[in-house]
Amino acid sequence: MHKGLVEKGILPTVSFMEMSNDVRSGIPATGTEIKDLGIKVHRGQGGSTVSEYPNGVKIETLPAADSQTGSIRLGPTIGLSAQKPNHLDKYGEVVDPKGRVIARMNDDGSVTVDSGKGFFTQYPDGTINRETAIRSRDGKTFAVIDTNTPLGDLRPDDMNGHHK
Repeated sequence: MHKGLVEKGILPTVSFMEMSNDVRSGIPATGTEIKDLGIKVHRGQGGSTVSEYPNGVKIETLPAADSQTGSIRLGPTIGLSAQKPNHLDKYGEVVDPKGRVIARMNDDGSVTVDSGKGFFTQYPDGTINRETAIRSRDGKTFAVIDTNTPLGDLRPDDMNGHHK
């Protein structure tokens, strides 16, 4: 029905889960670093990329795909699974036998993993970044610290104003 409208340029092609590099934190992990950490990356079914972390976290990313009509583009998607003895909790986080969250899905569609040798975020396009993160006092959860923009949305102009 709307196929002609997209081709005529009246309606845009729709893309779901398209990501911008602007939202990414951390620094890209090198191939050597990934190999040294014991992360095994290989091709899966349907052109997917499977990353298996030594702590039992498995991430599968599927490439972007167009609908049959070409008017809808589904962005790259990512799946998270837990290998025993780990399990997925009710929030979809991977929890180890000690009750510590070792991997979780982020709002932007990426997955952050505590590899035991550092924190890494894997994005739907397959990119893996090394992260700076801290664990909660009880050690059960973690938070990624964006060292690229540690002040968040604050700008110098925001801090120069006089406060009463």
